[in-house]
Amino acid sequence: MPPFLINPLHTNLYRKSLSLRQTKTDRIDARTIASMLMSDVDLKSYTDTSYHNEELKSLTRYRFDKVKERAKLKQSVSRLINILFPELETLVPTLHMASVYAMLSKFPGAKQIANAHLTHFKTVLANASKGRYDRDKAIEIREAARRSIGSAMPAKSLEL
Repeated sequence: MPPFLINPLHTNLYRKSLSLRQTKTDRIDARTIASMLMSDVDLKSYTDTSYHNEELKSLTRYRFDKVKERAKLKQSVSRLINILFPELETLVPTLHMASVYAMLSKFPGAKQIANAHLTHFKTVLANASKGRYDRDKAIEIREAARRSIGSAMPAKSLEL
């Protein structure tokens, strides 16, 4: 006989339908389960599809949690950039690009960008953007960093 998944609530309702008594013991439960198995009351045998559905539910929940976590991290990055280098938002299409993240991981703030050697800064930008950001864009960002009203806060730069 294949294994069965039995819903405890279903068993409880079946037990209540058999008797008006309120008593419930392990012996009565065992008899009820055996009676359910013999009467074949809408029981489904355990299959691999049940397992795969549970796996799918678990993976879906995990993905949902990771998406929420990513959204929180993006908000945090945006908040920190607004403190450290608010002008950057107007210079790039979006703050959440690989090239911006690479630049900020090397130079986490307007002060660091302003003091960066142009060749090194240009190389970081060009490599991360796969050539889309050239020397002119690096100069534009560095000049904006020099005129920036952003705060020079080492703790916030470290957090970023």
